[in-house]
Amino acid sequence: MSFVEMRAAKVYCSSCGKASRRDLRARSFICWDCQQKAKRTKTGMRLLKITSFLLFPLGILFYFIWKESKPVVAKTALKYALTALVLFILYHLFLDWLAAYLGL
Repeated sequence: MSFVEMRAAKVYCSSCGKASRRDLRARSFICWDCQQKAKRTKTGMRLLKITSFLLFPLGILFYFIWKESKPVVAKTALKYALTALVLFILYHLFLDWLAAYLGL
């Protein structure tokens, strides 16, 4: 792998979800498909992930709102919401089993 190949990576536009290539040193890039300038912002996605995980119905709602306009963001919200939902169900199944086992 050459130096040029190591410095370029495939990324996905946060607006349209299409794959594009950009230089890893660049802080922003312009998507070839939607022509919008996209920046690397981790705080917005971090807040979305926390919100979708803690309030999973809201994460599922975010998915249906954004699935056409922002598919990458919508998929992230759905992934964290479904993870939280599965953990919530497993937690309550474990509590039901524990209550039955202890005779409560």
